[in-house]
Amino acid sequence: MHGYKPGPTFFFENPGFVYFLAGSLLIVNIIMWIEGCTITRVISKILKAPIGILMPLVMVFCVFGAYMINLRKFDVILMLCFGLLGIVMRKFKLPPAPMALGIILGTLSDTNFRQAMLAGRYSAVPFFTRPLSLVMFLVILFVLVSPILKRYKKTR
Repeated sequence: MHGYKPGPTFFFENPGFVYFLAGSLLIVNIIMWIEGCTITRVISKILKAPIGILMPLVMVFCVFGAYMINLRKFDVILMLCFGLLGIVMRKFKLPPAPMALGIILGTLSDTNFRQAMLAGRYSAVPFFTRPLSLVMFLVILFVLVSPILKRYKKTR
């Protein structure tokens, strides 16, 4: 994208490039649809392979992919540890979705919380003085407290 200035006038200054991108995306989508329709039957036969053959292949690809991200053995060990954690969670019938969301969104929320605290000079008062943040706080509080109240009402 060298030579193109991003901004609100991008579409007016470079209409040829915009039409080229839109046309390219349309052509690629058509090609992918045709490819998906023709290859689906062949790919679905992979699922009929015995699990004793399929699982080792999946494991090899997982290890290979984990290593190829940063070319470090630590990533493979980390992948294996999370795999063991998943097995333990399945054994104790714990849902994996909250753990995955926590891992994925934890860093993002921590960074944004730090920025908010810096903007408010390390005070929690701005979280409760603005109308939008107060409404969001009350909604979050309701979502967290309502299951506890429902459980309490059931036992009474």
